[in-house]
Amino acid sequence: KIPPGNAVISLVPTQLHRLLKRKAVVVWLRKTRAILLGGAAPTPKLLRRARELRLPVALAYGMTETAAVVAAQRPEEFLAGEPSVATPLPHAKIWVGDETGKPKRNGEKGRLWIQAASLFSGYYPVKRAKGPFGTEDFGVVDKRGWVRPLGRMDRVIITGGEKVHPAEVEREVRATGLVRDVRVIGLPDAEWGERVVAICTGNKRAEKKLRAALANRLVAHAQPKEWLWVKKIPAGKEIADV
Repeated sequence: KIPPGNAVISLVPTQLHRLLKRKAVVVWLRKTRAILLGGAAPTPKLLRRARELRLPVALAYGMTETAAVVAAQRPEEFLAGEPSVATPLPHAKIWVGDETGKPKRNGEKGRLWIQAASLFSGYYPVKRAKGPFGTEDFGVVDKRGWVRPLGRMDRVIITGGEKVHPAEVEREVRATGLVRDVRVIGLPDAEWGERVVAICTGNKRAEKKLRAALANRLVAHAQPKEWLWVKKIPAGKEIADV
């Protein structure tokens, strides 16, 4: 019931993807003040569609450790085609640094570091003094200070705005005793951003039992959406050829 002209809504790409299928909702979204879009990397197709519909999207960057958003762009910048997340919010500073946090030159790619008033104190039970936080994201910061995340430095899969640790899924799949070996990866997906895919060796006929066994072992977003059966688990760059 909030008048759209006063509304600011926060979505992950999967939510926006689904909402664009509803014409009445699109009309409402077009009249909002801003649509914060974050939590995962949106597909180029989704961004093109949002611009075609003239939606006031504001690409946002943040995480649980920073109490949500620490950088966002203005809707007019998004509609003009700006690909970056844009400037950090007033309470935050973001830069590209080496493994110690030492800043690199503007335009260089590397680990994103954050210093913010909203930064957490540490992971329980270990606490630390508030200081620079080295994320697992890599990206670039241009001479304007605008931030552009480019991907993850670890194996974490972001699906529907939720994090999935492949090693955890692999452990649970192996624990069923229904595969000889497994490798879990994330593949591009129009709706989910990335979908969880399990590459397995063993008997393909075990897939139905695998799905049933994992229903109580893994949260819904961590359960593989696709199963690929191969004779040998590919390594490194060979994964892309599966």
